[in-house]
Amino acid sequence: TIFQTILNLGGGGGGSGGDRNSAVRKVMEGLIETLPESFIMVVVLEVATPKLVMEYPHSPYVVVAVQECGRMNALLNEMRLTLSDLDKGLKGQLNMTDVMEDMIVALSINEWPGRNPFSKCTWEKNAWPSKKGLQSQYLDLLERYRVIKAWSDTCISPLSLWLPGLFNPTAYLTAIKQVTARATKRPLDNMTNETHFSTMFDFNDVKEYPEDGMYIHGLMMEGSRWSTLEEAAEVEPPHMV
Repeated sequence: TIFQTILNLGGGGGGSGGDRNSAVRKVMEGLIETLPESFIMVVVLEVATPKLVMEYPHSPYVVVAVQECGRMNALLNEMRLTLSDLDKGLKGQLNMTDVMEDMIVALSINEWPGRNPFSKCTWEKNAWPSKKGLQSQYLDLLERYRVIKAWSDTCISPLSLWLPGLFNPTAYLTAIKQVTARATKRPLDNMTNETHFSTMFDFNDVKEYPEDGMYIHGLMMEGSRWSTLEEAAEVEPPHMV
């Protein structure tokens, strides 16, 4: 609370109000200029529907792709609307609202709007869980959009999916169980997820789907790393007693 208060008050004293608004305007204009276009869901569904109605083995993944497009649209539309309103508010074309005031505070301290639980801006509500600053999370948004766009253009499952890049990673894990249950003709209730680590260090090295399940990448390790095969070979095996 103390640090949040310091950030909110920083630059707000003296004659710095104009400087603060100019800084906010610069950030706002940069976001407006680079914000991706929303997905045209009619086009997405035209590509997805044939794979959903026919006996396509990866149809559960197609459903996840369509859902991710919808969630991305909800966030992009909210960002576009609130940024447009803020632009008009700063120009005096609209009355300033609590949402605009909260956005000004967030943009001035490089905070994702809505991160503050008392903020009335809904970016955080429509986004994925994150503690990154505004600029870092926005770059994350652009990368997520690129991955979802490439996936939805063909609705063909990626050879290796950036799992943390999804709004709802659990849906993809559930789809893996559905595909496996259909392939093995076993009840879905008997399916569970099991993770095995491959010897590949780059997801671009994946050339084909695995026999069971799917490849994913993007998981993080804290306080450790994977050793190379050469390093693993140099480790002395434990002595048997």
